[in-house]
Amino acid sequence: MPFTIRQERLVEFLNQISFFFRKSLFSYKKAIFAVKYQTNT
Repeated sequence: MPFTIRQERLVEFLNQISFFFRKSLFSYKKAIFAVKYQTNT
């Protein structure tokens, strides 16, 4: 029983990490796009 609870917490933790990673990756791409746009004009 405690093993499944630990598994659920681990899955929740991994979901939070992947969500944060996706968000930071998206902002990183947006920043690169902004820099490219500024250098092109």
